[in-house]
Amino acid sequence: MTDNSPDITAKALRLITDCGLRPSPQRLAVAAYVLAHRTHPTADEIYSAIKVGYPSLSRTTVYNTLRALVESNAICELTIEPGNSRFDGYTEPHAHFRCDSCRRIYDIIMPQLPELTSFDVKKTQLYFSGQCPSCKRAAAGI
Repeated sequence: MTDNSPDITAKALRLITDCGLRPSPQRLAVAAYVLAHRTHPTADEIYSAIKVGYPSLSRTTVYNTLRALVESNAICELTIEPGNSRFDGYTEPHAHFRCDSCRRIYDIIMPQLPELTSFDVKKTQLYFSGQCPSCKRAAAGI
C-alpha cells in the first residue's frame, strides 16, 4: 500500500502538477507509490498495488501518468531488464545493481560521479549486475 505521509502526498502533488497533469486521486496514488517504494516497481506492480484502493483505476491511467512523470524528469525509467521498464522516484545521480538470481534491483550510491562540465547531460543510467550479498551467501551455503 502507498505511504500516505504528508511529505509523500505533498511531493506527489507537486510532481503531478509540475508535469502538467490534473491531480486526480488515481494519479496522485501512482506518483506517491513510486516515491514511497524504493523497490523500482514496474507499471503492472504499481497498478496491482493501488488498484485495491481505487477500483476504477485503469492501466492506461497508470501508464500515462508514469510516462508524463518520466518525460518531465520527475521520476526515472530504468531499462535494466530487457522489455521491462521499472520506475524510480529517487532522481539524485546514482547507479543500480540487478541481482541475476533474485532479480531485485538495488540503488548504488556512488561516492562521486565524474564531472562532465563541458557536456550537457540530460540522463545517466549506470547498471551493474551479478549476485547480491543474500544470494551469494545462499549459493555458498552460508
